[in-house]
Amino acid sequence: MCCLLKIPLAAARVGGDLGRAAGDNHFRYRPPGGWPGIFLGALLALPAFGATTNAPAAGNTRDEIRQLQAQLAEQTRRLDRIYEALGPELAEKEARVAGYKKLLAEDAALALPEVFRSAAERFNSKLLFLPGTHYLAVARSGGEVKLLRLPAGDVVSTLGGAAGAECLAAPAAGNKVFAGTRSGLIFAWPENQTNAQKIFDWGGWPVTALAVSPDGARLVCACNGKYDTNRAWIKPDPSLLAIEVATGRVIWTGPSGRGDFQAVSFAGDGKTVAVVREGLVAVLDAGTGQTLRELAHPEYPAGPLSTALSRDGKLCAVGYAPNDVGLWDVATGKCLRLLGAHKSWVVALAFSPDGSRLASSSGDTTVSLWQVATGREIGRLRFGDGSAYVNSVAISDDGRWLAAGRSGEVVVLEMPR
Repeated sequence: MCCLLKIPLAAARVGGDLGRAAGDNHFRYRPPGGWPGIFLGALLALPAFGATTNAPAAGNTRDEIRQLQAQLAEQTRRLDRIYEALGPELAEKEARVAGYKKLLAEDAALALPEVFRSAAERFNSKLLFLPGTHYLAVARSGGEVKLLRLPAGDVVSTLGGAAGAECLAAPAAGNKVFAGTRSGLIFAWPENQTNAQKIFDWGGWPVTALAVSPDGARLVCACNGKYDTNRAWIKPDPSLLAIEVATGRVIWTGPSGRGDFQAVSFAGDGKTVAVVREGLVAVLDAGTGQTLRELAHPEYPAGPLSTALSRDGKLCAVGYAPNDVGLWDVATGKCLRLLGAHKSWVVALAFSPDGSRLASSSGDTTVSLWQVATGREIGRLRFGDGSAYVNSVAISDDGRWLAAGRSGEVVVLEMPR
């Protein structure tokens, strides 16, 4: 009986092993016939043992063997059913784990040295470098703008008086900071002043995108719209304005598309400005607002979300929904290449001063750095838990640092040599 007791116990262990295997992502089910073979080998040895006992015991043993064979056959069928149910799911989980490991390896290989990180302030994710300085301007959710001195990230000044700052801009001289607000006001802080000066009032329409000409003389702003008292979404007409900074006078107007991301960008010479419109990005004469070129990709008829012009005005980058970045030749209107950049909307873009590199950020918690000539990714930052959208990205005027901001967190990285 000792041997007979061990056989049911072995069958019980099979059930226990099966339960553990079903919860193991690395479970590999043995094909039907494998488990019965193990047990039948043990069972076939029983008649020899029974020969030393009385004949009736041998008959009982044969009956028990047949019962155990039937139980093992049923166990095999159960294993088949479990595998049919769990096999595809386990394979999918294994593929996801392998993909995640590959992603972590890519992140590590593309990681850039971290210079500064702050999650202590109530940053609202909007930032920019002040050209010609080591200052990073960062908007806070309370309405203030902090000036941080890099590389340490020390707060050297707090610019107040512009509640609800939604977007920032600075001229090439780096001697002034502009902010557009949710209330429709545009403010400026001249150099060495901490109190805001009102430049323009859009009559309650929120300023959701803002760019300033390199000489600081003109602003171009866009409004994505707002909810009215009946909770219906409304948008101003026109939704794009060019404003003279000295007088607050509107120079020209036009339409804009999705305006709540980086929807406007000046070229380095101040002669052209790129604007997100419905289904395309338009390159305009900055002085008149006349359309010079329309950049529309057939695969993204309603997708442009963000745009950036290179400093020489020859290249225009366009961030799309869902995931890609287009690099366009402005003179010919030809798309040079599409970068399979992200896993979500591309909401911010920035060229390096020499135009050789492009930074992009997205709603997938990442920032990528690209080599423009080849389209190769040469750097990456992945934020951790928290807000998914990295709404701002900037490259310093000397090409030394890359900054990225999401709600509540700012990171500055060292650019590759």
